[in-house]
Amino acid sequence: MEQPSILIIDDDPDVAEVLAAYITDLDYKTDIAESSTEGLELIIKKDYFAVFSDWKMPDIKGDEVHRRIKDLKPQLANRFVLITGAVLDDETEKELSSTGAVLLKKPFRLEHIKKTLDGFRQ
Repeated sequence: MEQPSILIIDDDPDVAEVLAAYITDLDYKTDIAESSTEGLELIIKKDYFAVFSDWKMPDIKGDEVHRRIKDLKPQLANRFVLITGAVLDDETEKELSSTGAVLLKKPFRLEHIKKTLDGFRQ
């Protein structure tokens, strides 16, 4: 059975590499996009099992990437994780949570990544 691929969209290479290393240890393949635009291009070209995207990206925010994926690949939108290190006010957190994406706040524990991926498999 071929390993499922996960796309990581993050403009911070250190965060992306740590996340990729952990996800690889969980027996997934990973691709990293350093911009949302690059991530969307990869999503069009390749089938991914899930996407982990930073929310505060310089070109297109993660919640907008999620909205676009709903049109491009609706099933993938159900396996989308927004990651943020921002301090969110209640209204913003409620808005992000209402997108249907999983919201993961930094600093997150790596077992949360495993639990999230396991949940996507069910």
